[in-house]
Amino acid sequence: MKNLVSNIRHFFNREDGVTAIEYAVVIAGVAVVTISAFSSGGPVRQALDNVFSHLQTTLNALS
Repeated sequence: MKNLVSNIRHFFNREDGVTAIEYAVVIAGVAVVTISAFSSGGPVRQALDNVFSHLQTTLNALS
């Protein structure tokens, strides 16, 4: 029984697993921000649409 308690304490005191979880949370947050920025209503998507629309209008005027 002491061995089991000792193993459980050792498991919770280890810090290398915490680092992996922290990285996973950060990556998930970055993914959510990126997806929302590039989605159909996102600001990056709207800016790109404006740039390409302006470019298309300019090129059509040159023809």
